[in-house]
Amino acid sequence: MPVKLVAFNLFNSLLDERKAMRLAYSGVLENLGLSGEGKYLEDILIVDALKGLSEERARVSWWRDFFADRGISPTDGELKKALKVFWIARLNYSKVHDGANSVLTELKLLKIKTAALSLETADKNLIRFILRKNNLSYLIDILFCVTESGRGGADALNSMVEDYELFRGELAYVDSVIGTTLLAQKEGFRAIWLCLGGPCEATRVPHITNLRDLPKALKPATDIYR
Repeated sequence: MPVKLVAFNLFNSLLDERKAMRLAYSGVLENLGLSGEGKYLEDILIVDALKGLSEERARVSWWRDFFADRGISPTDGELKKALKVFWIARLNYSKVHDGANSVLTELKLLKIKTAALSLETADKNLIRFILRKNNLSYLIDILFCVTESGRGGADALNSMVEDYELFRGELAYVDSVIGTTLLAQKEGFRAIWLCLGGPCEATRVPHITNLRDLPKALKPATDIYR
């Protein structure tokens, strides 16, 4: 069954945020009068990754719990300011994954629609700004912000299938987070794991180690190259 739409998790597959997230949380901690390095930083990065797996992205809410568990009680105003610091750092330091632009261009040439899926608690205009800043906006056909729809990632994919009258096997989902990739596969979508390290063969999910390999990963189940 040919793939007609490829949906990317914006912050996990199109954008490389490993450096940006560390700098963003370092800025948050310093803004709250804490050390931007050390255990606090490592702990909050781990919790953020776990929240991402569960799609619980209401950061200010779990930040409050995170700091309360450590005897720290920032005010609503301090948390709001910290969130601003967090997004400024992400805007400044997020970068496009190697090969993203060329792959999106190739998909366009193959008449395959592309979608960027944001699981973040961020305004849609901010997400659009991030796309423009990284020269991705003209290569993306669909922008889907989960927080605006009130749905989780799997529900967002189901919505795309309905809106564009596709079979689930015609939608490929690309993510560097194995948990959400497995969930997409379980729901019947063509899930492809962007494995950025570790034992990539540990699961049966089709995987790539570089976005440039995506067209090849799509090829066995499609006839777009024939």
